[in-house]
Amino acid sequence: MKRVLLLSVALAATMQVFAQNVQYFDADGSEQTAASGSYTKFTGQTTVNDGWYVLDSDVTVDSRIYITGKVHLILTDGHTLTAENGICLSENNELDIYGQGGRTGTLNATGSESCAGIGGDKHQHAGTLIVNGGCVNAKAGYSAAGIGGGAQGFWAGEYGHGGTVIINGGKVTATGDCYGAGIGGGGNHIYSAVAIPGKGGTVIINGGEVTATGGLVGGYGIGPGRSSGNEGETGTLSLGWRYQTDRIYMSSVKAEVTLKSDFVYEDSKEAVTADNLNGRAIIPSDTSAPSSRKLKGDVNDDGSVDISDVVATINHMAGTAVFARADVNKDSSVDISDVVAIINIIAKGIKEYEDENINPVEEDFAVLAGWCPDSNHPHIIDMGPAGKWACCNVGASNPQDFGGYYAWGETEEKDYYDLNTYSHCDGSFETMRNIGNDIAGTDYDVAHVKWGGQWQMPNQEQIQSLLDNCESYYVTDKVSGISFSYGGNILFLPTAGERIQDLLITPTSGRYWLSTICELGNSDANHFSFSQWSKGVANEGRRYGLPVRPIVKEEINVTTDPAVEAGLCPDTDHPHVIDLGGEVYYSCCNVGASAPWEYGSYYAWGEVNEKTTYYWETYQYGSSATSCNDIGHNIAGTQYDAAYVLWGGNWQTPAISHLDFLTGKCTMEWLNLNNINGVKYTGPNGNSIFLPASGDKGGSGEPSYLGTDANYASSEIPMGREGTYGFVCYLSLDDNSSAHQCSRSKGLSVRPVTEGGGTQPDAAVEAGICPDEHHPHIIDLGLDVKFSCCNVGASAPWKAGGFYAWGETETKNVYSSDNYKYNSNGSYKDLGSDISGTQYDAAKVQWGGEWHMPSSVQLRQLN
Repeated sequence: MKRVLLLSVALAATMQVFAQNVQYFDADGSEQTAASGSYTKFTGQTTVNDGWYVLDSDVTVDSRIYITGKVHLILTDGHTLTAENGICLSENNELDIYGQGGRTGTLNATGSESCAGIGGDKHQHAGTLIVNGGCVNAKAGYSAAGIGGGAQGFWAGEYGHGGTVIINGGKVTATGDCYGAGIGGGGNHIYSAVAIPGKGGTVIINGGEVTATGGLVGGYGIGPGRSSGNEGETGTLSLGWRYQTDRIYMSSVKAEVTLKSDFVYEDSKEAVTADNLNGRAIIPSDTSAPSSRKLKGDVNDDGSVDISDVVATINHMAGTAVFARADVNKDSSVDISDVVAIINIIAKGIKEYEDENINPVEEDFAVLAGWCPDSNHPHIIDMGPAGKWACCNVGASNPQDFGGYYAWGETEEKDYYDLNTYSHCDGSFETMRNIGNDIAGTDYDVAHVKWGGQWQMPNQEQIQSLLDNCESYYVTDKVSGISFSYGGNILFLPTAGERIQDLLITPTSGRYWLSTICELGNSDANHFSFSQWSKGVANEGRRYGLPVRPIVKEEINVTTDPAVEAGLCPDTDHPHVIDLGGEVYYSCCNVGASAPWEYGSYYAWGEVNEKTTYYWETYQYGSSATSCNDIGHNIAGTQYDAAYVLWGGNWQTPAISHLDFLTGKCTMEWLNLNNINGVKYTGPNGNSIFLPASGDKGGSGEPSYLGTDANYASSEIPMGREGTYGFVCYLSLDDNSSAHQCSRSKGLSVRPVTEGGGTQPDAAVEAGICPDEHHPHIIDLGLDVKFSCCNVGASAPWKAGGFYAWGETETKNVYSSDNYKYNSNGSYKDLGSDISGTQYDAAKVQWGGEWHMPSSVQLRQLN
């Protein structure tokens, strides 16, 4: 009986406060009363003329609402006006919006076609909007402003100006579309040099919670409208605050800014400056974590003070529930005086905080939300089969921070994100360089570069595992984003948006880079996209700035490694000498690499050091393809051989025949080893080596064709190119051929070989040319003389051997009349008509015995 009596008293007190009148708060935050008969109920009118209107029920209007004259609209608590095609507030008209103490009266306005959410129709300038309270959510139609000008679609002229927007209190969220501003000018969706988008207008914020987000393509949060080539005239922006709970967020700003009050950035508490307002929430300078402070009278701790707190207090008094904060007036007892105190707070409609003069210790939001065990971020969040993830983004200090924005494959933030500033192209799509199909764990992976260790960018399979194995839901409370849960652990990704050119775009969808390139083309990469309505993998231009959420790389078994598991190497002590059954042994890894799957270093032909650029201007032994120093026909084992110089011993760059053995005698298959694409060559004896698809380096020094091709250097230049021509032979993984020729100045990978082998049957023996592999042999063809099975300087019939000028018995690097031993100023020494068997006979001198050069008659016997 006592419980019923107290509830009746409370309800009666509440009814007395609101009886016969509609209360609201004016521009100064003072409580006012609209007397009965002085206003019209808003019931869905599509044309609203001068006067006062009260929304006291939920109303949905499916046509666009037109404001004429000066209209005052009171949004009563608990009721919502939904304007499905927005509100036309054109030039010379005004709409003033008021709220009540609970701040739950709501207006949702969505612009139709090219119309503003609240403001001009297509091509129209906006009027004046004054928000004193309530919740106002305005979303633009195509390319228009959320609050402000309509879209500009004409070929000439200026249209869609922003008008005047004054916010004194309440909660305002304004979202532009395409090139339209959140608050300000409408965008121009048909580019023309003489078509100028809408001006920014006048925006004055005196208090309240404001969120202004520009259109996804490039609209300002607050500012003029834009197009692909133009933007409107800059307006003005004045910023102030009234209550400690006020907060302002603008995705970007283009205006003449005046700070009437002192603000600090919410994420750091540093002082705000007028030239640094893009993408950072600002709050009153005297505040300290207002979101964690307790409202006086909020007995049930639901973030508001209303009739439910009266009921909660009565239940505490009746003994059916316990609320620690039910002693509202702090007199050490819970009684009817606390009920009256709550009713008075509701009546005043102004938020009061407990311990108003005390700055409470700021609590970590991620800890309060149960995402992390403490504030020592980052943490590793174990998501079971979906892997181990970081709790926050690269560059962020906690899970709700956006962190840094990076173009795909870049490891530093910058001020401008487009083709001209993207480091992996030369300003156009045609010059886009392939830096690999998967950059996880490489020098292009910002997570790996910034955090080190086992951290890396996630790939498409890992994000798909999150979607397949974890529960997910979109969060909009205090901070928006997506949460994944598994086994009690929670992974939260904030809706951080992306950076395009110099703008921070924060739409209602989040975008996070993945480590893999998009199948659609080299200019796009994969990213994880999510919103309230969908989630999945999509593609985005590599040049734009997106956040990155790191994942822990899967640990490798300490007793083995991928090359051991694949049967390529006997243990982890690389490099190994691999016998494929040919005339030489092959290394298991490239010069500059410590494992078979690593790309290693890149060398121009004859150079033994890596460098940053691979132009002819930087080539050590020539300035063009037709002007090269002659450093020999075959540099294997010389001072010009990177394998020999850097590895020593008998290691050297392979000859053409060694590469031919891979392509002609071995089986080839593409293989992904430790997430690196490459080719596995298996020799006749069953042993294998792996050559990663390391591409090559030319010009600017950025690798091309990573993951799809590789060019491996040979030690030789092609036949007929021995002079000053700048070409060398190489092996291409793309078509399994070693017959290619490329510029000496280009940077290629080197796979060393060493002396050994011979387990494969000798090719000359197999062909029936020689009786065994102990060359040279004397071959009796039944002619006047017997021939050797191989050339002077060669150890087998298929080898070229040495090259000799006529009458000279030693090889040399350059063969010209100027350095011919028996030429003196154009006068040639007479060596005789037949030098066979003389001191001028290279065969006689080099081999001795009865060996000698054949005469022309003896050679003709072979025909």
